[in-house]
Amino acid sequence: MNKPRVFITEDERLVAISLQWKLNSLGYDVVGIASSGQETIEKIIETHPDLILMDIKLKGSLDGIETADQLRSKFDIPIIYLTAYDDDATLQRAKITEPFGYLLKPYQARDLRTTIEMALYKHTIDRELKAKEQWSQATLSSIGEGVVTTDIHGKVTFMNSVAEQLTQWLQTEAVGREISKVLNLVNVKSGQTIANPIMTAMATKQVVNQAEDTMLIAKDGRTIPIDNSGAPIIDDQGQVNGGVLVFRDVTERRELEEQLHQSKKLEALGQLAAGVAHHFNNLLTSIIGYATFAKDTLPKDQLAANDLERVLEASGKAATLTHQLLAFARQEQIQPHLTDFNLLVKKIWDNLIDSIQASISCRVVFAPDVGAVKLDTSQFEQLLTHLVDNACDAMPTGGQLIVETQKAWIQEAYCDQIIDIPPGEYALLIVTDTGLGMTDEVKAHLFEPFFTTKPVGQGTGLGLATCLGIVKQHHGHIFLQSSPKEGTCVKVFFPAQP
Repeated sequence: MNKPRVFITEDERLVAISLQWKLNSLGYDVVGIASSGQETIEKIIETHPDLILMDIKLKGSLDGIETADQLRSKFDIPIIYLTAYDDDATLQRAKITEPFGYLLKPYQARDLRTTIEMALYKHTIDRELKAKEQWSQATLSSIGEGVVTTDIHGKVTFMNSVAEQLTQWLQTEAVGREISKVLNLVNVKSGQTIANPIMTAMATKQVVNQAEDTMLIAKDGRTIPIDNSGAPIIDDQGQVNGGVLVFRDVTERRELEEQLHQSKKLEALGQLAAGVAHHFNNLLTSIIGYATFAKDTLPKDQLAANDLERVLEASGKAATLTHQLLAFARQEQIQPHLTDFNLLVKKIWDNLIDSIQASISCRVVFAPDVGAVKLDTSQFEQLLTHLVDNACDAMPTGGQLIVETQKAWIQEAYCDQIIDIPPGEYALLIVTDTGLGMTDEVKAHLFEPFFTTKPVGQGTGLGLATCLGIVKQHHGHIFLQSSPKEGTCVKVFFPAQP
């Protein structure tokens, strides 16, 4: 077993030699002696002792306490003071440097040995505690969730980097503040402040979870939906001496849940629409057949013939609605053909341009080499026509309409940002307007059949629902970006053909 290495700082030469002799007789290895503070600092770098015996009264610019203070900031070495002074002023100064012992001269070998052994043992324990604290700090800091700890009174004692990022509070700012000031939690639905679960956990000695409808209001005013869990910190005697809160940003998860909910809702609506459309088609077939037969058997000058003509016109419109319902439900039979994407868009656009009001400025941009796409041209025409009509309706007093084609490559990493679109090459149709835009509430229902923001009698609410059905039948993907008074941008991705 290696002998403990001791360094002596003593400006009285005879006292230093006597102390060295005592230490050697007690089984310690004296690795150096210095008579001043500056000399001590220089020799410590070379000798690397396990402990320093420091005389408080030293000659030179640094006394023992000032020397110890400098050593403490640079080295992790325990220091024991050796002094003939025990006045209050000296003791108060010495305490600030956190010594591991304080021996008054003259001292006995037994007292010297006891003090050194206790200092070495305490230093070993302190090192272990520091290592555990550092390990705990590193563990908590590396967790991908926000972690905050408090004392028994609910005052913050620690925050990891994730907690700092979410709350916008730095740990240096937050420590010592009440947890409710740093983590301002409110109920999403009521807007009322929620009691922090860490306080409830400490009061009940139980884990408290808040997984629904909890919103964190960050220091900068941002609102973040979170899940959180509070737990008491209980010591070996079963006493609560603090609490810990773990919380996470669930914005992305909530969005995915909402998209999944919307997808399931649209699927259910599609099944309902398909059933209604099929039955309604059967009824329309009978109505149109009998009305045609009756009309053909009447002289053309009969008033009833004109009435039957109106019946047939209304039946034709009803048949169109059933086709739109079937398209939304993806049960309309399509006949896709390989076609040049740019040429198809240009052909349809040329037919549409004359019907657009003069107050709207139009621009069409074709990217080169978009390539071929397998499309049912009549359904694609219906899709583009409706998107253009919608854009024009959103600009009653004029604006700008842009129709673009692009070639898009969706990378694997981008698929995490756009739901339900696999990586690959796509032909992209973009229709952008500078119109009224839409609220989040309107966007949430936009692709539902029979939902419309137009006045009664001016829209069926099947337009975008039909567009969604057409896009899905072509294995494509449609995304819409819009904000009130900031216009709308619709992007439609169709798989490109090799």
